[in-house]
Amino acid sequence: MGILTNISVDKVRFPFSDKISLPQGVLNDLINSSDHDLFDASRPLVITLTLSQDSDDNCIGVQTVGVRDFSLDDPQSVTLPWLVASRFGIHSLGNKRDAFYKLKWQVAHDVKACEKLTLKYVGSKKWGAQDFESVEKSDNYLEKAVSEDVFSMKAFLEARMNNAITCVTQNQRLLVSKAPNGERASEIFEFDVIELDPSPVSIVVNTDLELDLLLEESISGSSTQQTSASNSTKPLALRIGELTTVSEDKQQIYSLKCRKNLLLEISQNDLGESLQIVAGHDSNTLSEDCYDFSTLMSSAKMLRSSVNSSTIVPLPEEGMIFLKPVWFDSNDTATFKFRIKEANEIESQDEIEGKVKCRHCSTLIAAGTYPLHEVHCARSTRICDECGKMYCQVKTIPQEHWHCCKDHQLMAGDMNVSRLRHLEFFHVPIGCDMCSASFESKDDLAKHKHQVCPRRLHSCRFCHLRIERGESSVEARYYGLSGHELNCGIKTTECYRCQKTVKLMELERHMEFHDLKRIERGKSTVIDICKNVNCCRILTNLTNRWGLCSLCYGPFFDTQDDFDGKRFLRKLERKYVIQLTRGCGSTFCKNSECKSSGLVNMGSLKEIITHVQVDLLKEPMEVFSLCVDESTTKRKVFADTFLELQPNEYAPEWVCRGACYLKTLNMDSLMDWLHENAISNAEL
Repeated sequence: MGILTNISVDKVRFPFSDKISLPQGVLNDLINSSDHDLFDASRPLVITLTLSQDSDDNCIGVQTVGVRDFSLDDPQSVTLPWLVASRFGIHSLGNKRDAFYKLKWQVAHDVKACEKLTLKYVGSKKWGAQDFESVEKSDNYLEKAVSEDVFSMKAFLEARMNNAITCVTQNQRLLVSKAPNGERASEIFEFDVIELDPSPVSIVVNTDLELDLLLEESISGSSTQQTSASNSTKPLALRIGELTTVSEDKQQIYSLKCRKNLLLEISQNDLGESLQIVAGHDSNTLSEDCYDFSTLMSSAKMLRSSVNSSTIVPLPEEGMIFLKPVWFDSNDTATFKFRIKEANEIESQDEIEGKVKCRHCSTLIAAGTYPLHEVHCARSTRICDECGKMYCQVKTIPQEHWHCCKDHQLMAGDMNVSRLRHLEFFHVPIGCDMCSASFESKDDLAKHKHQVCPRRLHSCRFCHLRIERGESSVEARYYGLSGHELNCGIKTTECYRCQKTVKLMELERHMEFHDLKRIERGKSTVIDICKNVNCCRILTNLTNRWGLCSLCYGPFFDTQDDFDGKRFLRKLERKYVIQLTRGCGSTFCKNSECKSSGLVNMGSLKEIITHVQVDLLKEPMEVFSLCVDESTTKRKVFADTFLELQPNEYAPEWVCRGACYLKTLNMDSLMDWLHENAISNAEL
């Protein structure tokens, strides 16, 4: 414990942190006076500050903060970040002081680690030098409607709070800098602390906490409505072969997991081909001037009744891509559709029984009506000799039909607006407005922005922040990473399976190695389940020839030798008769051969004995119907339910093994266990 009187405020280096700088002598005092290690690696050093004016009785406030360093030479000095000073109300403290302040400090041993933290996102705002002179709340936010998704915002908080904030207080407003370590930045984000467990002041460093984030549909106004960020719009998954109708007033991004021989086709477009689809690996940056590839590189191959169709673009052979429809001078009355289809679908359409493919319009026609169709189609179908585009139900090819006479021989269209668009995207040099690079076409610029532009924001695959790519290098290009991702990827983490230290950029491949070992181990593992249909226990040390686990076989155990199995069969017959006549007496019983379960109702004793001898004791006996305890019944029902919900995903043996292993019966827990230990049917 000590007193500091020379107080300064940091508005330049780390103003948005709560980590203070103390004199070197404080470090020596802490080491010499403590009977235990204050600098535990798993827990940050936490200090309680009490600010008073003129006298101890005039207390201004109390705060719990962290420590950045012990670098000050003056034994009475302390440097408070602007964020801490503003909470004390001394953020404008200068060299000329009207009052005498003194700051008492002591180590806070009783501050607990945070377990649950709920924050409400208030907004983001520009921050300048004049803002350091005022702490009044303002509604002048940059964003009136929040569009961030919960994953990106949580990643931002994890990256920034972890190195800038040590403690959080209930009902406090957090100012989080866009820059790391609480450094000064041109933009800050504001959050209100709504809920904090287990105590009103908790540590948020080096702890596993549950973070809930509330976003608002509108930052200002009386109609503010809070929503969870997880409800934000997400890309819709596309199904192969399914037509998707899109419209300009409903902007939507679609996702697709690529594989070999897939094509993107615009099936219905207007005369000017206003609908185009841009695609890439980052859904946040997709736009008409930022993409990996697009349908602009192709053109419609058929026009029927002013409706263009068959604009086809090949898709990558692997990986996840996102697709976004964009419009250029669209017709409000037109209908637009696209789909993902197999490449071999085009060939298979030539071979449909009872159908004949028209040599004029390539439409499949019933064999009986084909002669009449061919005569009519020959008169109303025209094919361009230069580009091969087919015009159905027309007398002549449109006069505005054009072809690219330079580098794109297959590029064509039917309106002047589509020709001008083609010239704009492929034949007009343009420069990048972010990094000053020059390109021969807007199409090259769009690929540059989406793939390599060092000033373009992208989602880092390791820290999950929206941040600039950074300058690329040979090593970054070799690994297929951006400049930022290379710097971020060389950081290490601990593998949760083997506890080895692995680089983030190598973690995915490291986990694939674990999967290979899991599959190899799973294929060599033989799992036998107890042959009692009401039991799901796994046979380990088999001590009987009937395939029953030790608990199910226990009532039939005999100290005398039973070479022919007759003693076992007599006991089994008696067990079945008791089950069918009196039952086991358990209300939880699910045995279909037990009266207590209510699943069987037999009349006379003669009928029961006949059923036992003819049906249940019939050779060879591969299964048994014996009653089990309540715990086993619950696990068996749980395993059967999982197999019904996930048919053909895992073998029953693996599911039963997982059900027996888990302490708490939960579908998600079982799926996690199977993913970590079992092999799926697809991996066999």
